Amino acid sequence: MRVGIFIFGIDNDTGNIMTYVTANNMTKAVAEAASVLDRAHNATDGIGEVYYSFPEISTKVGDKFEACALKVNDQSIQCTSGFKSPANRTETAKLLIVAQQG
Repeated sequence: MRVGIFIFGIDNDTGNIMTYVTANNMTKAVAEAASVLDRAHNATDGIGEVYYSFPEISTKVGDKFEACALKVNDQSIQCTSGFKSPANRTETAKLLIVAQQG
């Protein structure tokens, strides 16, 4: 299984973001400066992309995954879940990072 997380709403104040995906009781995570994620695809459009591959697990159609992004500076977290589709493709998760209201 391969999951791509698209993080929307990145700006100069976002700071570090930790993303993770859990599938079949296995979690993979990475922490990165949001500005690095935004520039990774040669654009500064406020959208970051992170991809996770799970070659070591066997998934079947309908298996659930959860994808999350934690904005470290205010500890706000956004999560979404999805299911393994019958198509042989990268599954996607879309998350919007917003400023925590204090």
